[in-house]
Amino acid sequence: AGNMSHLEILGLSGAKIQKSDFQKISHLHLNTVFLGLKSLPHYEEGNLPILNTTKLHIVLPMNTNFWVLLRDGI
Repeated sequence: AGNMSHLEILGLSGAKIQKSDFQKISHLHLNTVFLGLKSLPHYEEGNLPILNTTKLHIVLPMNTNFWVLLRDGI
């Protein structure tokens, strides 16, 4: 693993998001995070507030209740 302290933009996609996934990058001061969540069968509530970002862009899933994602993102 390299030093990512100067990373400003991060793009991620996945089908399962757990709090431990974002804890590993929560120390980064990101400008923009893109989340591609076209399919998300599992989401652990409380993940998005862990991210230290100015802007958060989410491609919302079609197959799940995305209100939890919106509430966390705000």
